[in-house]
Amino acid sequence: MRFLHQQVPERLVLPDQDSKALFAAEDRGLTIRSLTLLCLLAVILVLGTTVFDAMVYPEMAGLFFRLRLLCAGVLLATLLSLNTDFASRHYRAYTLFMPLVPAFFIAWMIYLARDPGSPYYAALVLCLVATGFIFHWTFTEGLIATGITLAL
Repeated sequence: MRFLHQQVPERLVLPDQDSKALFAAEDRGLTIRSLTLLCLLAVILVLGTTVFDAMVYPEMAGLFFRLRLLCAGVLLATLLSLNTDFASRHYRAYTLFMPLVPAFFIAWMIYLARDPGSPYYAALVLCLVATGFIFHWTFTEGLIATGITLAL
């Protein structure tokens, strides 16, 4: 309860440049670590849901498996690129790119299935929701990711 009795400062003190740089470095490190974990998890989920393809669209299971392998390859390439200077400079863009990779392939499978009632639409939402919980998206980043997913 001690915090209830603290006084409010007379004026707001904004962080200095050193504090901003430290925060940015910490944010970058945590985001790249989270991207690493999410890439590995996404590869496992993308390949693991092949069983679902065989149950829902058995006639397309072979094609969907090849698409899932391609998706996993793009995710692994993304994972390998996380230790580069490029990733360090553009780590915020990776938080948008990474969930849109499986979303793109899921949208492609929905298109190929020609099924307007496809249960795969739920996976598109999962790509956004799971990523939104892990990363601290700004409003603009969330809007961009949602807009691209809707466009897909």
